[in-house]
Amino acid sequence: MTGQPSQPMQGALIDFKAGTVIFKEGDPGGDLYFIKAGDVQVYREKDGHEVVLATLKTGEVLGIMTCLTRDPRLASARALNDVKVLIVKQAGIKTLISSTPQWVNAVIKDFIVRIKNMDELYMKAVAPTTRAGADRPLGLAVTLARGLISFGEPLATGAGAARSLALDDFLMRLSSVRDVPKDKLDAVVHQLADAGLIAVEGKGTARKLPVSELGALRAFLDLVLVWHDEPILRERWLSVDDAEATALTTMVEVAKYHGAKPGTEFEAPLLKLRGESHPLELARRALAKAEDLGFAKVSGNGDDAKVAVKAIALQHALRSLAVIRALSRAPLPVPVPVAPAKNPEETAKVLAENF
Repeated sequence: MTGQPSQPMQGALIDFKAGTVIFKEGDPGGDLYFIKAGDVQVYREKDGHEVVLATLKTGEVLGIMTCLTRDPRLASARALNDVKVLIVKQAGIKTLISSTPQWVNAVIKDFIVRIKNMDELYMKAVAPTTRAGADRPLGLAVTLARGLISFGEPLATGAGAARSLALDDFLMRLSSVRDVPKDKLDAVVHQLADAGLIAVEGKGTARKLPVSELGALRAFLDLVLVWHDEPILRERWLSVDDAEATALTTMVEVAKYHGAKPGTEFEAPLLKLRGESHPLELARRALAKAEDLGFAKVSGNGDDAKVAVKAIALQHALRSLAVIRALSRAPLPVPVPVAPAKNPEETAKVLAENF
């Protein structure tokens, strides 16, 4: 290493040769490490083996979680190649904080409280899920969903409620707590996002997750419980084939186009919902299965048949079904075949304009 800090807030540029351990798990925290060049591997030791949690690159920061608390480091960090970092000492951070306006101090204190309570919150949120298999793809998805709900909902409803959760900060902490590599969690995030169960905003390390729209994740967890604990319902879900799922997806899109709301039933003639691209017999068969599962009710026969459908709940369930099927049968990463061959949104638009 070379270089020494001259003033606290100026920091010091430090060089680490490839393979050098920058700090170890359990070391006192407090200082921030801004990566100016090179790649840093974050890892933990478990049962005599190293578990790689993440690889941080130029422009990213080490030590955020302990910079205000000086709690022990949650993981170790090693230079993968020749690395240059700017180290800002905790004393300098505190000096900066003391010179900020009172309202900024209040925000920082709130942040400190959140950091101190975060481990307990995460451990409760991501308690081992033996039903799904905590280390398997579906188990990781359950862990991630539980953590996002348990941590995200308080953010959305607390004082000065936040609109979104910093996704990569969340994944880093979850990765550390559960000894799961961050890239595996990222793969699950992509699965859930591609299926429409979460909405990720932004790119790279600036990704955010709106915390006011977590209902689909709750539906996903509910269906996982059904999958493991209710064999009769599981068999009913398994009986929904791709063509039927596509027909139901189109009906949901039509209902949404016409103003279907969460928690309510949308009523319409079957002919208005089914879509010209789906045969009447297919629509009836699909609705019969949705009815058995509690998402629809059909009254009348033939052209006069009417449907009452829980459109939003059915949409969440269909998307959850696709994710569960995909993650149950293959290792990560796998594609989630949730989009039908014909775009249901476009079908819904055409139908809505003709009825």
